[in-house]
Parts: sequence; C-alpha cells; structure tokens
Amino acid sequence: MRFRYQIVLATLLLVLIGFMAQMGLAQGQSPPNTPRQQPTSILFENVRIFDGTSEKLSAPSNVLVVGNKIQTISTASIPTPAEGNVTRINGKGRVLMPGLIDAHTHLFMETTEVDDLMALAASGSPELAFRQLEKNATAMLMRGFTSVRDMAGPVFELKKAIDTDKVVGREFGLWGR
Repeated sequence: MRFRYQIVLATLLLVLIGFMAQMGLAQGQSPPNTPRQQPTSILFENVRIFDGTSEKLSAPSNVLVVGNKIQTISTASIPTPAEGNVTRINGKGRVLMPGLIDAHTHLFMETTEVDDLMALAASGSPELAFRQLEKNATAMLMRGFTSVRDMAGPVFELKKAIDTDKVVGREFGLWGR
C-alpha cells in the first residue's frame, strides 16, 4: 500500500513538472515586444530520487526546477531564486523519478472499455472518438508516462492538438506509426 502512494506522488510530481515545462515553453513563444516573465520555479524538498540507473534511491534530497529545466539537486538546502514565483513541495521522503516511456501502446483501443468502444462505434462520431483518445492520452500522462509510441492508432490529430496546446500533454512525446 505504501509503495502505491509513492508511485502516485511521483506521478503527480512528474505531472507538475510537465505543466511547469509547458509554461516555460509558452514563455519562449511570446511576441517580440512583449516583456518576458520571470521563469516559474518549483522546489521539491525532502524527496528520494530514483534516477533510472541505480538500484537504490538517493538520500533525502532537494530539487530546484526553474522554467522547464532541473537547475539544482542537493542533499543540502537550496536557496530559492529571488525573482519569479517559487512553489515549494514537501515530498515527505517520497520518491521523485523521471517520466516513463511506453514504446508500444494503443492509446485509443487499449485503455477504452469495451462498452465505451461499442457506444462510439454505434454513434459513428469521429468527434466522440477523438475526445476518448484525448482522455486516454491525458490519463496516460497523469500516470507518469511522458512519452509513448502508439502502434497503428489514429493519433496524428492528437499529436497536432498536443503540439498546439489544445490538449494537455506538451511534454507528452507522441510518436506515430
């Protein structure tokens, strides 16, 4: 049960980093005469880091993310930047980890209930099918998967929607067929 909570917290932290990265990318696209805002920062305190290469978690650490980049990782306290907004998150010793990658998924078919698929087929509405695809992709991101490769699904319109920020998932690397 405790492991489940660690996974949930890690996923939430990744999602928050994804949203912060999305905000950072949006700032880079400001019109030429618009003053740039200071980057938003997140300070994760008291987290144990799983880096994907070591079998062990780090000692309790602090991680400072500025804009969409990790700026500092330290077991000592990290001074927060004076400029910009700083959000502090106390991890309470839980795990922070990189985003997961699923190299073989079916965003539309795999995660949609059979009854829902039958209802979509009966409706004949591509719009309803696309909404289900959006919902499935967002749910995958919320579970910590920041990159996926859909194997033969109808995902190209979804990729365009994500790329233009019409669907949550700016950090969601979606590879087509």
